[in-house]
Amino acid sequence: IESSVNLLLPARAFGIIILTTLAGTLDHGQARRKHVGGKLLGYVY
Repeated sequence: IESSVNLLLPARAFGIIILTTLAGTLDHGQARRKHVGGKLLGYVY
């Protein structure tokens, strides 16, 4: 997740990455807190 955040977002506190995981659809912060990975749905900034 961290490598995707660094590649896709222009700044650390600017934008979100949306993932689909076994725990549901989560943003990158929620996925990191739940220790789950998944497939990239999109990113917004």
